Formats: sequence, structure tokens, C-alpha cells
Amino acid sequence: MSQYSIETLDYLKNNRSIYEVMYLANNANGEIVSTSNPLPIIGTTVNPWGKQVLTVDDDTVQHTSKNRRKVSTFEVTDFSKFVDDKDPDIWDELLVGTSSSTHEPYLGMVKLEVGSGAGDEVIRQTKRVQKYIPGQQCEASMAVLFGTPTTGIRRRMGIFNEVDGAFFEDGGDGTYYVVCRRNTISGVVEARVARENWNVDKLDGTGPTGIIADPEAIQLMIIEYEWYGAGQVEFNFVIGNNKIPVHQFNHSNVTTTTWSSTGSLPIRVELTNVTGTAGTHTFYQGSHSFTIEGTTAIWGRQRTISNALTGYTLTTANQFYPVLAIRLKTTSLESVITPDEYSGATLDNTNIFIRVIEGATITGGTWVSYGADSPIEYNITATGFTGGRTVSTQYVSAGNMGGKNTFPERSVTQLQRNTTTTLGDTSSTFMIALAATGANKAGWASLGWIEVR
Repeated sequence: MSQYSIETLDYLKNNRSIYEVMYLANNANGEIVSTSNPLPIIGTTVNPWGKQVLTVDDDTVQHTSKNRRKVSTFEVTDFSKFVDDKDPDIWDELLVGTSSSTHEPYLGMVKLEVGSGAGDEVIRQTKRVQKYIPGQQCEASMAVLFGTPTTGIRRRMGIFNEVDGAFFEDGGDGTYYVVCRRNTISGVVEARVARENWNVDKLDGTGPTGIIADPEAIQLMIIEYEWYGAGQVEFNFVIGNNKIPVHQFNHSNVTTTTWSSTGSLPIRVELTNVTGTAGTHTFYQGSHSFTIEGTTAIWGRQRTISNALTGYTLTTANQFYPVLAIRLKTTSLESVITPDEYSGATLDNTNIFIRVIEGATITGGTWVSYGADSPIEYNITATGFTGGRTVSTQYVSAGNMGGKNTFPERSVTQLQRNTTTTLGDTSSTFMIALAATGANKAGWASLGWIEVR
């Protein structure tokens, strides 16, 4: 008896070029693959050069805009979850008129609410812009609960600010939109596409999935994009264990401009009573994440600064002084800056405490530009500070001076923005403070950071 199956002998007899694997099973019905029972293939398509290309389940298998199948690892670079509160360390907000935002503990969400006044508005935005590195596709994901569409009530979610970005919108006019906006010398320009013109799936039951999106149900939505200025922007819903695209904005070889003036943007939600519609109106914001394809090996350029080599006088013993601080320039608030190392000492090698403080209000001294090609300015002559959040505190004995400290890779040290008049219009600070165990000591500190830009 032959050691080969009938099917294998048939291949060998006819000089087939494909070697038959013994007992290969068809994953559809468990039967042996043969010439009469072939492995099922969904179909083929034709590439731009007129050649047939095998397509296997390409509707659900995800790929990047460069046609790389998404089998790579991915990295979460930002997230929030509203389990205990509104996550104020991550989110900033602006309330206008009779509006509010409250934590909903039983939903794990934040309820945005506006009243009947025209212009009533709630805007919530991440204090950090998202880190964008060319060549790595990004996904901004968020759970939201829109509620019944209401005339005059506008709801938005996405990765955007007042002048740039991409967002999904309930327009308050009976339809939904996907929008890309960009800043220009003449003002903001938007590419707005209404639901009836979405080019993949309108989610109204007529599309390829046959699904109807329910505004009363919680939704998980994703905006996937590359920037370069010319990258694709794709809007997606996650339904039934599948990521379903609804519309794609294509820019390369299509438009004559970049789709946004920057790829580093905040996550943002808005609820606005545009026309003064009577009643109380809500929009629920859930947790979010921001991911990039692959892992981040190269971030940007390393920079460092220190105070004067003659030292900063620590007049009173055991009191912290603001020896060194950095912040974003007002013209560079969309920059991504990540402090990564620091050090501190006294010039006569006496015991010292080093404290890293984020978000302090710094008084006195002069803020100096690090350079024309840097988004950072520094202050090494400040006289005092108040407030802020302590990131790290350590004691350095006289015999251990001169060491360099690094922040844990798992921590987030990226510089944030705060709100003075409009959301994110003021840089937060990042400061090295020193305290000596004796009076009138000369303190020295350094701080290094990476400019992703």
C-alpha cells in the first residue's frame, strides 16, 4: 500500500508543483483538503498594475495605510478611566453658562450637561497633547453615550482643538458628521462629510455590515490616523467584536494641503447648546486610550539645562528652593516634551534633599528661551513657588553626590497645559527644588528632557 493518500498521488501523478501536506483539514468543515474539496478563499482583487491579488478576509483583518498587516505590537501612550473621579490630573475643562460636568460612579463615566441658554457649553480636553511620531499609525479610542439627537444640541468627540484635528459630531441638525479641520492664515477650514455621504459604511442598515448605529446605546469609537500632513484619517465604530470603518479621508495625491497643521493634538469632547434649545441636555464621556503601532524606540532630541555653576543659595536649612524649572513657550503649546533625567547636589558636598515638582506656580526670576529651535524656556533665578504635585523626593548624603537619576519608563512626565482663559492656553511647569540640611548652602541641579516636537 502506498504511503501517500489518493489526493497526494493525484498531485504527484500530474507533476503538481505544490507539495501536499498529509491530512490538511479544511477549517470550514473539518474534511481533508483535496482537489475536489479545496481550501476556501474569499476572493481576489486587482492591484493598480492589473495583477490579481489574493484577498483573504480583508474586511476584518486590519492593516496600516502602508499595507502592513497589524500583527505588530502596539504601545498605549495615554489613557484615562473614570472609576473614582473625573481624572483631573489628565483632563482639563471649560464650563460656559449653565453647564456642568459630574462624575457618574455607577457608569464609570463623566456626564456633561448644558441648560437652555444659547451658548451653554462644556469642553473637556486632555492636558497633554498626544505623542505623534512619523511612521507610526495612531488610534484615539473613546467610549461615549450620545443620547437622542436633539435640534440645536451639538456633541463632538475626537482628537482636536479649536483650530486643528479630527472629530465625530452629532451636529444638532438631524445628522452626524465626520470632520477634519486645519488652521490657515485666513482662519479655520473644515472638511465636513455628512452621514449620507460616508464612503465606507453609513451604519444606517444600508451599508456592507447591515448594522444600524443606536445613539441611545454606548459606543466605542476610534479615530485612526497618520499625519505627515498627508496621511489618511479613518473613523470607526467597534461593534460585534469588529472595528467597522464608516468614512476615510484620503489626502495623499488628493488634496493640495495638509489635513492639519500638527499631528500632536489633545483628546477632546464638547457639548454645546447652539440655539438655546429648552431643557437639560447630556453627553456621557467614557474612558479613552491612545495607541501607536509598534513600540517607541526613538522619541526625539535630548536636551539638558542646569543652574549657574556658582550655585543657588539655599538660605534657610530644610527649606525647598526653586533651583531650576522649565515650561513650554506660549508659541509651542502643542509640543511633546518628556523630562527623563535629573540630578542635584551642594557644592560643598553636604546632605541634601531633591524634590521634583510638577505644576507649581513659580515666582520671581526670568524665563529664558532655550534656543530658537526649542519649544522650551527655563528659569534658574526664581525666588519662590507654591502648589504643584510632587513627582519624586529623595535624600542624597554627602558621600553620594554626583549621581544622575532617571524617571521610571512606566511613568508619564510629559509637560502639560493648563487653562487660564481658554483650554490649554498656559504651560504647566516642571521644577527641581533643593533643600539642604544646613543654612546658606550653594545648591546645583540639572534637568534633561526629550523633545519629540
